[in-house]
Order: sequence, then C-alpha cells, then structure tokens
Amino acid sequence: MSIIGTLIFIVVAVAAFKAIADTEKGGFFLIFMPLVLLFINFTIGWDNYWSDVPFPNPVDPGGFLDEFVARIIGGFLDSIIGVSFFRPVFSWLLGMSFYSFELAGFHVLFYNLFLRDMDRDKSFGVFILWLFFFSLFYIFHLLDDFFVFSRFSMPFSANVNIKWYYGISIVLALYIVYDQNKDRW
Repeated sequence: MSIIGTLIFIVVAVAAFKAIADTEKGGFFLIFMPLVLLFINFTIGWDNYWSDVPFPNPVDPGGFLDEFVARIIGGFLDSIIGVSFFRPVFSWLLGMSFYSFELAGFHVLFYNLFLRDMDRDKSFGVFILWLFFFSLFYIFHLLDDFFVFSRFSMPFSANVNIKWYYGISIVLALYIVYDQNKDRW
C-alpha cells in the first residue's frame, strides 16, 4: 500500500477508535474484546506454541474432553458397530461446539453492545459489514501489516477444521441476532 493509502487508513482507524471510545460502552469494547480475541487465539494455538503448558487443550485431540467424548463414547460405538465413524465425528462436533459458540458469542456480544439500539434496518446491515470486516481481518489476515492486527488475527497454525468452525460461527451469529430481533424486523 502506498504512503497516502496508509495515511488514509491510519486517519480512518484513529477516527473509528475515537468514535468507539466516546460511546458509553466503548472503553469496555476496546479493552474486553481484544482480551476475548487473545483467549480464542490462545486456545487455537495452544498445542503449537505453548508446548510447556502441563496439560493439553481440552477440546483438541488428546485433550481430556476429546478423550472422554470421542475416544470413550465414540470409540465404544465404533467398536460395537465395527466402523470408524463416531470417534472422528464426535471429536469434530466437540471442537465445533467449543470454537463456533465462542466465536459466535464474540459477534453477538458486539451486536448487543453497539448495534442493538440502532434503527432495525441499519443495525443488521452494519452487523453484516462487521462480520465482513472481521472475517477479512481475522481469518484472511488482510490487516496484519497495520498496528497490532497481526496479534489478534487467527493464528496461522489453525487447521482446516478451525476455519470451518469460524464459518459455522458466522452463520450461528447471524441466526442468533435474527432470532433475538425477529419481532423488530
């Protein structure tokens, strides 16, 4: 990006951060939301970056929840039927329920904090723009060269399943926001 484009981006980003900070819940957003993103990224990158953590990520393969749900229950069903189906499916569903609900909750929290009180047509449109911007920044790493966005975007070590979970979280967030506000629309 050219110097002029970078300067324009910096001016727009500073204006957006100032507008967010001037709202009633803006300080909360600027402090809490990055912490939530760091928590999500920590759980995604746990097995790859922090090998000295004394126990594995509970929802990743090898974690105690995965051991219980996928290996014991799914493995038991597989051994009864004589297939290798339930163990990987239960493992995938466990990861999906954890990461998708976590990421969908992040988006729904953003909607409830900032967009719920807007006009009904504008709020859903701005929410769609938020999801688009967040996806470009978080999963596609398009803003990694600016500020600290690279610290908050999805770790490069995220596997394909995590990217599927993110897609499911977008659909889930849209459904939750629609369901919460269907009487308004």
